[in-house]
Amino acid sequence: MKPEDLFWKLAAELQADDPRIVEGTIMNGRCLRVGKEFLALLREGIELVGG
Repeated sequence: MKPEDLFWKLAAELQADDPRIVEGTIMNGRCLRVGKEFLALLREGIELVGG
C-alpha cells in the first residue's frame, strides 16, 4: 500500500470515530482538520506533518 493510501485509510478510520475530523485544504493540498484547526497532512513522498 502506498503511503498516501495508508494515510487516507487511517484518516477515514479517525473520521468514523470522531465527526469533528474533516478533510480540508492547506497550501493547495489535502489535509485533515479538527473543526477549523489543522491536524495533519501528507507531503510528497512519506513525510507526515502534524499540528
